[in-house]
Amino acid sequence: MVVPMFRIFILACLLAFSPGGVAAATHSLPSGNPVVSITIPDGWETETDTLLIEATSANADFYISFMLVPMGDFTRAMKQWEEWLVEAKITRDEASKTVQKFKFEGGDSIVTRWKATDEDGPTGLRFTILKLSEENLLFITHWGSAAAEKKYANEILAIQQSVTKLR
Repeated sequence: MVVPMFRIFILACLLAFSPGGVAAATHSLPSGNPVVSITIPDGWETETDTLLIEATSANADFYISFMLVPMGDFTRAMKQWEEWLVEAKITRDEASKTVQKFKFEGGDSIVTRWKATDEDGPTGLRFTILKLSEENLLFITHWGSAAAEKKYANEILAIQQSVTKLR
């Protein structure tokens, strides 16, 4: 009976350490009539509002947020995002800025990355704008140190891959 128990142990380990083996909760934006869903792994602290999902890693050393932005509110939302950077005491190194355009389910999208600093020292900042439709954008903010991004790489990837346009 040693061989079957060993196989069960190996299978349990594979499930525990695979992205599919991580328990999670799915959130939708907006909360009433959703256009997008995002899955956040268990163990991450999550706060939600009608148009916003914020999640921090178990040790609060990595942050990711998703904000649904109606197209007509783009300028106001960008101003709010800039104000949030000031409140969070994040300073971007503009010389490190990189921009990449891509398609998300047919919509033009863009990701901007910076090296930055915050109260704890060097950090990374990534800001993505996904075009969900002619009416809606999704702002995604990633913020955390290189060490935290590496530590949570599988979970961050699972969160990113979970973003699903519903209509």
